[in-house]
Amino acid sequence: MENSEEIKLKKYYVYELVDKDGKVFYVGKGTGERAHHHEYEAKNEDKNTEKLEHIRNNEPIKVRVIGRYETSDEAFAVESTLIHWVYGRENLTNATGGHGSDTIREHNQKDKELPGIDIPERVRVFDGSYSKEFTVIRDKNKIVPFMNELKDILENRLDIKFNEISLKEARFTKLYHTCGDVDISITITNASKKISLELNSISGSKEDKEKLKNICASLDVDAKDNGSYAPLKKFDKQATLDEIFIEEISSSFNEIKCKLEDMVSYV
Repeated sequence: MENSEEIKLKKYYVYELVDKDGKVFYVGKGTGERAHHHEYEAKNEDKNTEKLEHIRNNEPIKVRVIGRYETSDEAFAVESTLIHWVYGRENLTNATGGHGSDTIREHNQKDKELPGIDIPERVRVFDGSYSKEFTVIRDKNKIVPFMNELKDILENRLDIKFNEISLKEARFTKLYHTCGDVDISITITNASKKISLELNSISGSKEDKEKLKNICASLDVDAKDNGSYAPLKKFDKQATLDEIFIEEISSSFNEIKCKLEDMVSYV
């Protein structure tokens, strides 16, 4: 008689959450019962993330394990590839893009030649030329007038006040609104004119970074750079001041502002 022996499952796995209509709405990496914890959170906790709201409105959901791996790094690589190349982050409810996502092609970048993927990234020489180059790009793309106009529109529409436009970073131009213990920032990439929404620690001090990390934990988003900032949302198309974009960014900004105002740390 032939003996059979059970082979243990590999520790790390990548999974998808699928809603009642068969749509994949979340990709994750985990161990143990992690994949099934999202549904528990939706039913038993008061958090209101896009992922949890989707679960509540689309039950029953299905957990689909995509693959199992010996190491965490292997699982992270597959998770990020699925999020960016296969599905596209804008089509999922993931709050973050996964580890190593900077060197994974986006699903809508099939024909682009990308630094770090197709060609080597340029080495930065700290002689001031790097900053000057992006200052020229900022001026060429009229980033500052654009952000000033966006600032005026959002202040009127949302009835809030923003801080002055920040030009401290070479590649980015930022617009801040302080909300309790953190700053909400609208960040535009000077070269591509793509906009994203972020949380930032107010001062960069250890205390303020800890405050941001605690807030991120409550919001189910990942703090980066030891609590310096947390990416919230990337807007797909190049920024314009058309009504569709203004409505989208207003809605997203107001949503995170309301969440922060509801938290205990915002008094």
